[in-house]
This record gives sequence, structure tokens and C-alpha cells, in this order.
Amino acid sequence: MRKVKYIITILAVIFVFLLIIAGLGYKAYDYTENNPNFCKTCHLMDTAFAKWSQSAHKGINCHECHNPPYIERIKMLVSFLRFHPDKVPPRHGKVIVPFENCSKCHLLREKVAGAARIMGTVGHQKHFFTEGIECTKCHGTKLHEFLPVSGFCKDCHKDMSIHAKVMKDFDCLVCHDFLSKSAVTLIPDRAKCLSCHEQMKIGKSFPRKKDAPMQFECSKCHSPHQKIKPDVSSCIECHEDIKDTGLHISDSHGNCMDCHQRHFWRVKDRTVCENCHKDSKEHNPGIRCDKCHHFRA
Repeated sequence: MRKVKYIITILAVIFVFLLIIAGLGYKAYDYTENNPNFCKTCHLMDTAFAKWSQSAHKGINCHECHNPPYIERIKMLVSFLRFHPDKVPPRHGKVIVPFENCSKCHLLREKVAGAARIMGTVGHQKHFFTEGIECTKCHGTKLHEFLPVSGFCKDCHKDMSIHAKVMKDFDCLVCHDFLSKSAVTLIPDRAKCLSCHEQMKIGKSFPRKKDAPMQFECSKCHSPHQKIKPDVSSCIECHEDIKDTGLHISDSHGNCMDCHQRHFWRVKDRTVCENCHKDSKEHNPGIRCDKCHHFRA
């Protein structure tokens, strides 16, 4: 009987010991996996930790974003022990944060309520869903700074320099509404262009009424990345049937904008003709010139 009690006591002590070890093990695992302060214990992470603690993600555990497979972790550990770096490499691991981790908050909203959601935004539809570009391509260029920096788009869109002087310092997102959920394309629509041009008093006044002659998009004639001001060739792209009709054939009528005022386009009255034909001001006064001189016949 005494022997049985002795065995039970030994087993109880072993059980309690294992329970303590398990508790300490779980506490250690929880600390290394879920406490950002663990990352700070490595001197290489001082800058990263400081940046994180001031970022929009400061309430999110490091491993919610940085959670590579264990094989990848072992490779990084071996690399650290082998090369003894004095700072964290720019791309620590293959993909520093895969899109699946970003999508938990910014697509599905599983983790953090109120996180900015990309579903339905025209810019992300194009870059992420259609082109398959990783989130960190745009949102990870600087350590724990998640908004793309001004001018960053040019790293990929190298041929998209701005030729309009007044727009040369603009950030791309001023015109290209990346987060819009109503736009179909990133190309700004007519209302977007007019709202800025009228506010900044750039150019002349623009007709905005429903019966205004220009109801098409501004990008039909103007391209800040290629040719900001349209010329005759721009007009002919749409008006191919006009250039060889009536008095349009005449060399003296070669520049469309000489007669057709920008953004209004219709020749309002004979004063337009009289700007060139000064000697004909008294010729049949009060009658529109095109009553007799046909441009479309």
C-alpha cells in the first residue's frame, strides 16, 4: 500500500512538473508569436519596431503580417547566423508580406473592423485583381510606411511623364482616383477635369450645360502624358469626313482652331470669318457667311 502511494506521489509530481513546463512553454510560444516586444529583443529590429509603433498598424501583432513558412524562417535564421548582418535586408524573405495576409483585413475584414477595404475600388481592381501585383509592390517601399510615396507610380509607368507645366508637381492620385468605387477606369472623367480647372482658373471657361457641344471626355483631345494641346491631327481623328469637304479643303482654313473656338467649337457668327477677311466686313452685313460659302458641301 505504501509503495502504491509512493508511485502515485511520484506520478503527481511528474504531472505537476510537466504541467508547469507546458504552461511555461505555451507562455514562451505566445510571447514569441504574439508579442511584438519579442521582435524588439533583436538589435536589428530597433528601427523597424520604432517605425511600427508609430504606424497605422501599431495595434496589429507582427505575425499577423509577417508569417513566413517555418522552412523560410529557418533559411532566414541560417542566413543571419552565417552573415551577421547589421541591418534587416530590404526584402527579408521571399515575399515580405503576401497578399493573403493583407486580404484578411483589407479584403475580407476578418481581423480588424474599420480597416480600409479595397473591394470594388477601381485602382485595386486593375492592379491587384487583374494584373496580380503584390500589395507590397506599392505599399511596402519604405519600412512600415504603407501609403505609396508621391511619384512612386513612375517606377512602373516610366513612359507616363507629365508634359503640362502646371501639372508637373501633381501626385498621380490627384487625377487618377485610385479608391473610387463608382469609376469604371482610372482615366479621369470630364467632371473630374473641369472641377480642378475651374477651381484653379486654368484656361478659359468651359460650357457645362447639358446642351454644350463638348459632351465627350476631356482625354479625347487632351493627354497630359503625351500631347496636352490638340492640333489638326487630333481633330481629324474624329472628323475624318470633314477635312475634304467644302471650304475645309482650302489651305487658308487648315487650322481648325482658327475658326472653331476651343470647348465651344461651333462658329457663332460672321465675326469669326471677319478676323481674317477684314475687307469683307461690309459684304452682306448681318448675314452669316456660311449661308453662301459652304464648308460642308
